[in-house]
Order: sequence, then C-alpha cells, then structure tokens
Amino acid sequence: MSLDYYLNNISDNLYRYLVETECTMISLSKKCNLSVKSLEHVIYRNRGGVNFDTLVKISHGIEMPISVLIGEEKRQKQWITRKQ
Repeated sequence: MSLDYYLNNISDNLYRYLVETECTMISLSKKCNLSVKSLEHVIYRNRGGVNFDTLVKISHGIEMPISVLIGEEKRQKQWITRKQ
C-alpha cells in the first residue's frame, strides 16, 4: 500500500469522526493534545505534517485503534463516541 492510501484512510476516518460526533476541530485538538493546524495537516492529507506521534495522539483522543484509523481493520460503531 502507498503512503497516499494510508493518508486518505486516516483523513476519511478523522473527517467521519468529526461529522458523526459533531465535534469541532478545536474540541478535537484538545482531546488529542494537538494543535488545530496539526489536525488540518491530517485531514487535508499533507504528507509533511503527519508523523506517527500525531497518529498515536489522534488514536488515543478519539479512542480508535491505529489499525482502524489507517484502514487496516474495519471500523466498528463502538469506536465512535457521541458528543457529550
């Protein structure tokens, strides 16, 4: 698989999370302990702005395993938490 394949999956899963949970970028940045700019790099598929540490923070923040985030495992509803 190419880097673009994984970047697309990560971007799609993160965008889907934002929509399904009605979470804002600011709220997500706080959950993940990342700047909004870092999240934008991920969502807009900026190759230079995505590193493993960022993926780990996103994975923990949205409670979705990295394997699902990158598209290696199917996404299941239990990994989505609704806005509180």
